[in-house]
Amino acid sequence: MDFLTQKFSDLDLTTQPAARNSPTKIQDRKDWVIKWSATDMDYLKNRVSVDESGFSINMRPSSEWALKGSPAVAETPTGRAVSHTVLGAITTQFVVSMELRNPQEESSKRIKIDFSNRKRKTPAQKKKPTSKGTATGHYMKFLEKTMDELDCFPELKGYYIVMDNAPIHTAD
Repeated sequence: MDFLTQKFSDLDLTTQPAARNSPTKIQDRKDWVIKWSATDMDYLKNRVSVDESGFSINMRPSSEWALKGSPAVAETPTGRAVSHTVLGAITTQFVVSMELRNPQEESSKRIKIDFSNRKRKTPAQKKKPTSKGTATGHYMKFLEKTMDELDCFPELKGYYIVMDNAPIHTAD
């Protein structure tokens, strides 16, 4: 038994939902392919792919060289950095639109204290907290900008915009 354990010790188990391969889901995917195959969409000729990718400024390779017997450690200025987002729209021929979303500067969280009374001053006006990351509104503005860019070029008329179904892509 130990022989088998050693042989298969490096295998990783990947989990997937049971419904993924149900006959209903398989039929739904087949119907979707048939539906879109009947259109004039050609993934190599008239498609714009739109997606976003987040990254941390502290990203480092997951492997590193180290002296024998000592751990490989990459030091970063902080444990967790604010993430940035790249929004992009591309075709097979060129880049239509690209945008880097920088995180918003965080306002000071300090409360001013009036030392004459030793009481805390309450802020005059409470602001609704703004989203730190890229929200649906940012994504919608990017899509509008991308469509405006597509309108500038007559040869791009009739291109399909394709994106995944991430929550950021949905608007109320």
